[in-house]
Amino acid sequence: MITEPCFYYEKNQLYVQDIPVKEIIEDVGSPAYIYSEKSFEIQLNKLKKAFEGVSTIICYAIKGNHNVNIIKHFAENGCGADIVSGGELYRAKVAGVDTSKIVYSGVRKNKS
Repeated sequence: MITEPCFYYEKNQLYVQDIPVKEIIEDVGSPAYIYSEKSFEIQLNKLKKAFEGVSTIICYAIKGNHNVNIIKHFAENGCGADIVSGGELYRAKVAGVDTSKIVYSGVRKNKS
């Protein structure tokens, strides 16, 4: 299991997964959203361990981040999706989320 920090400072320089953030910004420009796949895996593994032996589906809440690549990463690791709209359903399906693991939640929803 990965345990080292994914974001850290070394000599006053911010790193993500051993890559200086400065280099990423020089390559893609600023502002930029930078994510750590390892960090996602660490947190997901903690959840999976916490629910070992319990019949459950871990769902990624798409409302938290609509990035299809991130949704796809969680889907590829067995997660479902928590959605609140048709747009989020579309993104979940594009990302390859197993439709039997999509939970449509929220208040005041109806069939129409």
